Amino acid sequence: MINLSKIEEIKGFMPNHEGEALMSWAKTFSKIGPLLEIGSFCGKSSIYLGLAAKEKNQVVFTIDHHKGSEEHQLNEEYFDPEIYDESLNSVNTFPLFLKNIRIFDLEDSVIPIVSSSASVAKGWNKNLGMVFIDGSHSLESATLDYESWGSHIKNGGAADSNFDTVRMLRIAEAPIVNVRVLEWDSASPGGMGEPALPSIAPALTDAIYQATGQRIRSLPVVDNGLEVASA
Repeated sequence: MINLSKIEEIKGFMPNHEGEALMSWAKTFSKIGPLLEIGSFCGKSSIYLGLAAKEKNQVVFTIDHHKGSEEHQLNEEYFDPEIYDESLNSVNTFPLFLKNIRIFDLEDSVIPIVSSSASVAKGWNKNLGMVFIDGSHSLESATLDYESWGSHIKNGGAADSNFDTVRMLRIAEAPIVNVRVLEWDSASPGGMGEPALPSIAPALTDAIYQATGQRIRSLPVVDNGLEVASA
């Protein structure tokens, strides 16, 4: 029995609850085909995916150039000497990635590919059950990854996406929200623009219920059979 809390010790930015959610989805889509991860760093998310793949007798391909992101480079905010190879004058996460995969006995379930996502996609000919995109976080790079791999997903498979694919609420459509900011003596307040946001969805869905009698149980709202009237 794998102790999932041990994964927390691996370098990376994915908290356990997100990793466990990723693993749950990976188990579901492993039934459809192999998994693919873009951006593996030191292997934290790869292990969650690998454990799911192993349980379902499937494999996960991981793609990473293993040179780190912009913030990992020398003199940058998240520079870490443990992943810097002085002989190469470069970040090199691959040795630590391999070590972590071995610790969790996933060498037969996790297949690393050291290259760029776009380069691998050009010669790829295998259908996939799930694609997890977590490489470079710029809009341009994420869009290129999505466009490069979307056609390789089997019918019924999954590719993660983001809020750019969801129509957002317009100002004219937003309910009236009153926000009161309380005095706070112990520290300077932060995030003053956000307090109104969590209340918008319940206010909107309640307004829809009052007008139509239809309860909205999931988001986005437009996926509930409703049409958005033009202003």
